[in-house]
Amino acid sequence: MKPFVYLVFTLIAFAVIISCKKDSPKNNNDGLVGTWENRQIYPSATGHSQVFTFSANGTFETHATAFDAVSNQSLGYFYKSTGNYVLNGSDLSFSNIVYYGIPNNGSSAVPENQLVVGTQTYNSPYSVGFNAKRDSLSLLIHCPANANCIGLLWYKKK
Repeated sequence: MKPFVYLVFTLIAFAVIISCKKDSPKNNNDGLVGTWENRQIYPSATGHSQVFTFSANGTFETHATAFDAVSNQSLGYFYKSTGNYVLNGSDLSFSNIVYYGIPNNGSSAVPENQLVVGTQTYNSPYSVGFNAKRDSLSLLIHCPANANCIGLLWYKKK
């Protein structure tokens, strides 16, 4: 009789274990939270910087600026965007975006307080990756057909 009781107990325990629902995956935003910067310096000694700041509450800000590569002084903003983000695995998507751009479709950087609310006509998701130390972030935009998109960009954690 004891082997039968052990067999029944084992079968019940096995059934309970396999019927337990696996916990949903942990939110992956922790690795993304922080400020990330891509700085480029051009032969004219003018630098361009794009910065993404991701908050733990699912909001983000990004902006592009110009800076003097010698003095590291800011020369102004090209644009700024704010909104929400969701990281699902390696897919990053944005929503509720508010875009601020240079007035009158200008091309010279302006002080942040001169940016005006504009329209952003394009919002594609990105693929996200990290290096082994998790101090570099790669972003690859998912480009629609026939679009002229930039390739993979790397950002360093600030």
